[in-house]
Amino acid sequence: MAYETLNDFLSELESRSELLRVSSPVSSRFEIAAITRELTLQSDQAPALIFDQVDGQSIPVVMNLLGTRSRMLLALRVEQFSELANQIIDLISPEIPDGWKNALQLIPRVTQLMKLPPVESQTGRSQQVVRIGKDVNLGNLPIPYSWRGEAGPVITAGTIHAQDPLSGTRILTAAPLELTSHSTLALHIHPGQDLYSAVRSAREAGQQLPIAVSIGVDPAIWFAAHLPLPRGTDPTMLAGFFRNKPLELVPGRTQEISVPANAEMIIEGYLDANEPWQSVGPIAAPTGFYSPEETMPTVHVTALTHCTNPLWHSSLTGPPPQETEWIGRATEQIFLPLAKIYIRDLVDLHWAQAGMFRNWLFVSIRKTHPQHARQVMHAIWGLHGLSQAKMIVVVDEDVDVSNENLIWHLMGTHVNPQSDCVFADLPADAYDHACPRRYVGQKMGFDATRKLPEEGYTRNWPERVEIPEETRDLIRKRWQDFGLPGSPRKGATP
Repeated sequence: MAYETLNDFLSELESRSELLRVSSPVSSRFEIAAITRELTLQSDQAPALIFDQVDGQSIPVVMNLLGTRSRMLLALRVEQFSELANQIIDLISPEIPDGWKNALQLIPRVTQLMKLPPVESQTGRSQQVVRIGKDVNLGNLPIPYSWRGEAGPVITAGTIHAQDPLSGTRILTAAPLELTSHSTLALHIHPGQDLYSAVRSAREAGQQLPIAVSIGVDPAIWFAAHLPLPRGTDPTMLAGFFRNKPLELVPGRTQEISVPANAEMIIEGYLDANEPWQSVGPIAAPTGFYSPEETMPTVHVTALTHCTNPLWHSSLTGPPPQETEWIGRATEQIFLPLAKIYIRDLVDLHWAQAGMFRNWLFVSIRKTHPQHARQVMHAIWGLHGLSQAKMIVVVDEDVDVSNENLIWHLMGTHVNPQSDCVFADLPADAYDHACPRRYVGQKMGFDATRKLPEEGYTRNWPERVEIPEETRDLIRKRWQDFGLPGSPRKGATP
């Protein structure tokens, strides 16, 4: 069943010895970030952290919540990420039955989907304590100030709730919010995001845009806020799907917006469509570098509500290793079946760790015709959720794209720089600081597939060296007999 509160999930982690409590006093200014960073550098199995005494305040800070594969799987209540993938396709694009027999077969699925829309309640745990107007002081919150070059503290694990005033589409997303005063936040958004479109719609309509930020929700809800969904998809329904239970919402106290009933804390506010955007930043970007100073809209905070003894959830944005890697890994596998609908003969995809889930994308395809790899590259650059890939490497279907060393090996052996490199002038990722102009840049693709004669390759393509599979099977069975340490690898690569 779903975790009703963040505390429920933390209790589960504690029972599995995946939670470390830091009871000594710490400062939110650099110290929390430094401790979290050091632990994640020491081990890829670093525990989730609770800092009990931060800045002398009574609000503990939670860090590295989903920093391992096991915790990400636990948050989604699955054994493998792939368990959710095909079900999501049904959720986003349900099949139309051909006849009454197929319709009857769909009844269990329809019953499941009917449970997914959010339910509305009048009161909730997230509104046990209410502060409105002048009683709100964001400076009293233990928002970590993580990196020396940042302009100030940044909310990094908030789930943002909004609704496009023109389309009526509900928005659930994740974006950094920079603290600019005791009652204002700078919302860091960029073109191409649904929230950016909603802000633009509010400006066109000449009206205020209500905004709410929930802190400390069921981690499945926070994960749903990171998914690149097709336009028009209700993200709260998807959050209910991950939880296997509807998301419970309550009306905001000062804004016409629904907020999670069981969050630790809710920040309510609005964007003024007629107000000029303010110059803010820099803040830490997900590339591991600082973003530039830039103009962003201001959220004017009108209310702060929370449960009786709240927790503050934060995430460390920066260079790898980072917690959001596992959010990216789960997204990668869950998004794959959806990508296959749009990209014919796509087999698998993998974001390279060094690329920070935006710069290097490895793709395998079932190659059937000349220039197929190039065709797939351009399809990916046009697909929401993958378009931020700056460099794409395309390999054959028998290659494990998660084996990053093997991909680099094929890059060196299968790519002829003159004929196998593709350049395209396309919109650039907002965080690509290598582009001379913001949002305008180039993409690059590498065709690392086996080349066909029709592609101008006149030589015989060599076969990859390999040990006979029967010999490898024999070695696996007799490994202990040989007195060798460890255990033999599994898989088809030599």
